[in-house]
Amino acid sequence: MKILRCWQMIVFFVDKSDIIEKKSRCINTKNRYLCITKQRRFGKTSVLNMLGAYYGKAYASQALLDGLKVSKSEGYTVHLNKYKFKHYSGE
Repeated sequence: MKILRCWQMIVFFVDKSDIIEKKSRCINTKNRYLCITKQRRFGKTSVLNMLGAYYGKAYASQALLDGLKVSKSEGYTVHLNKYKFKHYSGE
């Protein structure tokens, strides 16, 4: 006799894309560099990957970002996929 156990998985999604709009206001200013310092497991790499997807030329990411908070902002397409983007991680 086999016993099957089903686990219900609850998935949460936290939309942190509003940081893109905040960072876009700093482009071409003295505050254009970003340093994210937080404790372990706070999503620093996820935020960097999201910023790279938005600003970077590596691939068209509009379909990925449509529907998030940033897509509702006034200047959504102004900086979308316009820059060479590099990030360095100390991991």
